[in-house]
Amino acid sequence: MNRFSADERRRLLELDDRSLMAECEIDLYRASGNGGQKRNKTSSAVRMRHKASGIISKAAESRSQTDNRRKAMTRLRENLALDLRAPLADDYMPSTAAGDAIARGPYGENSKVRIGVDYLLVLAEILDVVEAEEAVLSTAAARLGVNTASLGKLLSGDDRVARRVLEMRSQRGLKPLR
Repeated sequence: MNRFSADERRRLLELDDRSLMAECEIDLYRASGNGGQKRNKTSSAVRMRHKASGIISKAAESRSQTDNRRKAMTRLRENLALDLRAPLADDYMPSTAAGDAIARGPYGENSKVRIGVDYLLVLAEILDVVEAEEAVLSTAAARLGVNTASLGKLLSGDDRVARRVLEMRSQRGLKPLR
């Protein structure tokens, strides 16, 4: 798990696509699989690696390199939010946005909110608290000022977040969330 300051992570997530892309190495390659002759002859698949953190994202499902670049950028932002952990200050107070997100619960799979910078920042904050509390949901929920069931519902309702929490818990020998 990469460690960055919360301010640096916020800066990265709030960068426009062009500026964030400038901080990345981009590889274009030929994707394998279905798609016919065009897919086999053009380098339409995209791999982005953020140089400072080493976080990677890929997109190869479209025959269009432009579409794949856009998808890889979206995935890179998600990965930055979900994989970069920031240590919590001793006087940490949860943001109102975090409390609101937990109270509202998970968004649907196709929701545009799920890829928005504000939502990604909230998820990053929540994961920072879960990490700081050794992946024990009851203590993380208490630190966030919410009940354990609401926090568990948000964490398990988003596959991306659920995978990160499962990794945190399995590293500590804890059972997966139900």
